[in-house]
Formats: sequence, structure tokens, C-alpha cells
Amino acid sequence: MSTGRFGDSGLSLHAVDSRVVEAVLVAVITVANLWVVTTAVFGRWFPPNDAKHWLVRARYFAGWAVPPSESVGQFATHPVAIVPLSLLLLVFGSAVLAAKVWAITAFLWTTLTVYVTARELFSAQVAVLAFAFVSLGQSLFFDLLAFGGVPQLVSVGFLTLSVGALVRARRTGRRADRVTFALLFLLGLLAHPPSSPVYPATLGTAAVGLAVLRARWRPVVETLVDVTLPSLFFLGYLASQWHIFSLYTATAGGHDFAVLLQKLGRDPVLEAMGLALVVLAPLVGYALYTNERIEGVFDPQTDRREDSARREATLTGAGVGAVVLGWLLGPLMMAAVVSNLPGVSTELARVAFYLAPPIAIGAAVTVGVLAWTAGRFVTDREGSVVARRTAAVVLALLVVVPGFYWSTGYYDGARDYYEIKNGDSVGRVVEWVDQRQPFGGTVAGPFYVVSWVEGVTGQNGLTRTPAGGSYRPNERRESAAFQTLEDLRWHGATPENVADAKAIIREYDVRYVVVPNNWRQTRFDSLGTVVFRTDELVVVEIDPTVRNTAPPSGGDA
Repeated sequence: MSTGRFGDSGLSLHAVDSRVVEAVLVAVITVANLWVVTTAVFGRWFPPNDAKHWLVRARYFAGWAVPPSESVGQFATHPVAIVPLSLLLLVFGSAVLAAKVWAITAFLWTTLTVYVTARELFSAQVAVLAFAFVSLGQSLFFDLLAFGGVPQLVSVGFLTLSVGALVRARRTGRRADRVTFALLFLLGLLAHPPSSPVYPATLGTAAVGLAVLRARWRPVVETLVDVTLPSLFFLGYLASQWHIFSLYTATAGGHDFAVLLQKLGRDPVLEAMGLALVVLAPLVGYALYTNERIEGVFDPQTDRREDSARREATLTGAGVGAVVLGWLLGPLMMAAVVSNLPGVSTELARVAFYLAPPIAIGAAVTVGVLAWTAGRFVTDREGSVVARRTAAVVLALLVVVPGFYWSTGYYDGARDYYEIKNGDSVGRVVEWVDQRQPFGGTVAGPFYVVSWVEGVTGQNGLTRTPAGGSYRPNERRESAAFQTLEDLRWHGATPENVADAKAIIREYDVRYVVVPNNWRQTRFDSLGTVVFRTDELVVVEIDPTVRNTAPPSGGDA
């Protein structure tokens, strides 16, 4: 067999077989992933709950109708995550279907980035194990999926790729690799800006880890140079949207460091993986430090490439271990510092989602080292390989089987927790409104109805938002206006309440009012007619004379 093209080792049948097995395993895990997530997302008519907010932004980028009351400025938030949703809107023509496909794609994307980065750093065995662990063995991504935190899920994927790109850029020094790292860094920041501090904390700590091991500060300096332009661009973007993000930060729930730890400890399998990292850290550290090529653990994909880089730095097991450790400790240290800063209110619990990939990769490395250790007790070469593979399979099953059971069960519980009130009726109302487009006027009703009407149909809405703040400056005024309509329903159709309701209807051009289906809806009889009814909701169409007749100078009688 000729070896000139493929190096001294040649392209052996064993190498071909191992790559085929790797591809098959990745495909099997991906299909299992796709089946689990698709079944979960398509189990109900509505996409994950927060999709109602993202759809309004995506409609803007797709050139579709958006509620006139929405501020154009807010559409620029989370651009990297929202633009793909807008493209799906154009492809499918259905907001509900596009949002579901978007959520599923984001989940698959983020889990696959763990495989790609682990393959860049470690062996195929570790990469496949990490892919299985993060896909089927932990619940944090299912938590994001359950409430619709898709932009943050996308951001987790970009950070994962950024870690692998950082190591490759520091190893080769090649301009293309450095540009790739900088681009991934910027895209990740723009995918979910509220989580942006996690990026410098993670990548900075990883770069420092490489610098300490090499006893040189070059990795840190080069990393700072690479991220300078992306950081300046992002800061400029943040400044242009500061009125939005500052309001979001001011109204976000303040969480301390203990909440972050509680979120991590809520998943028993993830907690077990973390504890395994702590307990077995000396063994893993010793193995990585003393042996660069632990069979089945440290055999990164980069070692099989013929890089024409101007600088080829040795990628040691200790160096890669330091990167993964920094990946894990960086966000934790940032959260610990932020929780002690006076006057800072932010959601530190969101940091937990960025820790799932390094925990999964670290657990996969631990399994690999334990399997390698088991193989060393067998002197026969063939028997050692069998022992190592058997140990790896057994240990992997001990993680994946209970992890899969817990994470899928957790998703069902989280989905029920975030479930839309009267979901079947709301879905029918939204479909009914959508079928009557285009029409002029506003749809008024409860937030759990109107928010979906705006996202799915693009129709203007009037409701009382439960949040304490908003991206839109007029939201408090609109909430007070909707409360006037609620006063009519709750306190009776007195002349004063009817007059106030008519004034609001004219001011906001209310065409439809959605109210609960009970005896109180009859109090709107003097204003319009019921045109659609479900078990829980009715839609009242306001009489045109009420909407369009200007109030007399003395006010409505």
C-alpha cells in the first residue's frame, strides 16, 4: 500500500473502518435526537412558548406584516438567531411550522457543535461520547427548548464552536483559522446579547490556561488581538440598542450564585457527571499530563491533517485539558463575581446552559481515561483493546440510559409548566384571526391570546403585559387602556364604563375583543356581536359605528 499521500501510517483498512463506525454512531445519535425533539415539539399545535416574541422580529426581517404598535428598534435584538427564523418563514409560509422547525434545528445544531469541537480536541471516541451525553444525557437544553429560549440555544452552539476554533487558531497561527475564530465569536455575541459576558469569561480563561501551560503569554495576546474588532463592532451594536437592553436588564430577575448551582444540581445525571469530573480529576489530569496519546482519548482530528501553517504548536493533552477546564470555570467565576457586584441585576441562572457542553466533554474524557486504565490491566494487546472498548460502552450506558429517561421526562414537565393557558382554544382563535387577514383594526384580549395573534398573524394587538417593563415605551399606556375594557367586563356595563370603553376602542381602532367564555362576555353586547366561540373563549366583533363614530363634544352618553 502506498503511504506517500497519507503519511507514514498509510490509509489502513482499520482507519477506514473506524471512520465508518464513527460516522454511523454520529448518524444514529442524530436520528435519535431528531426523533425525540421532533416528537416533543410537534406534540402540540403551538411551538415553544417564547416563539411568540421571536416571530414578531422574524416577520420584520422576512418583510411580512408586523404589528404597527411595535417599535422597529426592538427587531434588531438577537439578529443572528432571528434571521434563520425569518428565512424559514419565507420557505414554509407558516409561522407555526417555521417556529417549530427553527427550534428543532437549533437543538440539533447546538448538540452537533459539541461533537465538532470535541473532535477537534480529542479522539473520535470522546467526541461521540460527548455528543451522546449532551444530546440524550442532560436536561439543560430541553429546558431551553421547553420555554422557547432558542436564541440562547443558538448562542451556546456558537460558544462551543468558538472554543474549538480558539484552540485551532492558537495551534496553527494561520490567518484563516484566526478569522474563523473571530467570526464565530462575533456571531455568538449577536445570537443572544444578554448572555454576551459569558464569551470573554470562557474564552479568556481558556486562553490563560494555554498560556500558563506554555509559560508564554502569546496565546492570550493573540486571542485579544483576534477578538478586538468583533468586540468593537458588538459594543457599537449594543450602544445602538442600549435603550432596549438596559430596560431588559433593569427588569430581569436578580439571581445570585446559589441559583446557578441549584439549576445545575437539578439534573441528577448532569450532577453525577460533574461529580465524576471532580472525584476523578487527579486521574484524568495525570493521564493527560504524562501521556499525550492516550489510546481512545487524546487522538484529535487535527493530528491527521497536513497543515501548511506558518506555526505548528504541539497540541498536548494537558493543554487541551486546560482549555476544557477554563471552559468550565470561566463562566462560574464570572457568575461569582457578578453576584457580588452592588446594583447589578441579571439572570445568572442562564449561565448554566453554557456549562452543559464542557461538562459533557469532560465526562466523555473521564470515561475514556477510565476505559484506558481498565485496558492497561490486560497485558495482551487484543484483550486490552476489548477491555477498553467494553468499559467505555458500559460507562457510557450508565450515563445515557438514566440521562435520557430524566431529560425527556423533564422536558414533558417543563413543557407543562410553560404551557399556554387554554392552548386549544387559543390556537383556534389565532387560526380564525389568521384566516380573516388582511383586515384593519386591532385585536384586544388577554396576553396569552394577543401575544400569539401578533406573532402568528402580524395583526396589531392591545393587551396588558404581565412583565414589569417592555422594549416598547408605550406598553404601560396600552396596558392601562386594555384595563379599561376589562373594567367593563368585570364591573358591569354602566354608562361610565361603556363610554370609557368606546373611547379606547376608537383610540386604538379595536375591531375584535377576545374574552373568556362566561356570562361576563355579555357585557360587550352593546358594543358588538359574538362572531366566534370556543369552550373557553369568545371573539366579539365591535360594531363599525362604535369604532368609527367620533365622540360628540359632550362625550358619549
